[in-house]
Amino acid sequence: LAKIRPGYEEAIAAELAAMLDFIPAEDLAIQWDLAWEVTAVHDNSDDPESKIATHMPPIARLSKLLPDNVALGFHFCFGTFGGWPRFSPPDLGRPVDLVNAAVAAVPRRVDWVHIPTLDRADDEFYRPLARLKLGGARPYLGMIHSMSTFQPRLDAARKHLSDFGLAAYCGFGRNAPEEMQRTLADHLDALKIARLA
Repeated sequence: LAKIRPGYEEAIAAELAAMLDFIPAEDLAIQWDLAWEVTAVHDNSDDPESKIATHMPPIARLSKLLPDNVALGFHFCFGTFGGWPRFSPPDLGRPVDLVNAAVAAVPRRVDWVHIPTLDRADDEFYRPLARLKLGGARPYLGMIHSMSTFQPRLDAARKHLSDFGLAAYCGFGRNAPEEMQRTLADHLDALKIARLA
């Protein structure tokens, strides 16, 4: 990783430049996907990849390349390789630490932060949300899944974070076309439940 990361960062920077050549900055939204980083920092080893500080410099440098009027967000994910979630953390503590570090490292405005949640409704899982330091970014919790337990999960999250948006746990890119109707219906159901709760 130490050998390939500089080249990868250079390639991402080139992609940003190409997009900015064709898309007006005010029409562009960039979302950094930190699935690998979330996985890596849950490794309690001496490997540098397990340290949050390892992942902050590239995020800061790439974000600095964006004009201020480009919308910027983060997606922190538990991974979908082999099915979602790729791994299940014991709570949201380490993701919250990573979120706080990423927002603090970026030398510009962050517009949103997306954090998935598991199919759990216990306070211990959601309690770290109270430690979020988002600097004005809008939090979205990826709770729209496992709809039979949506209400208790929503209630548990609201105990520790009073104001947040709702989203699916990840994007729709890996959804089979035949699943989309149910996924969109789940979003409508989540909206109804959230408004009544």
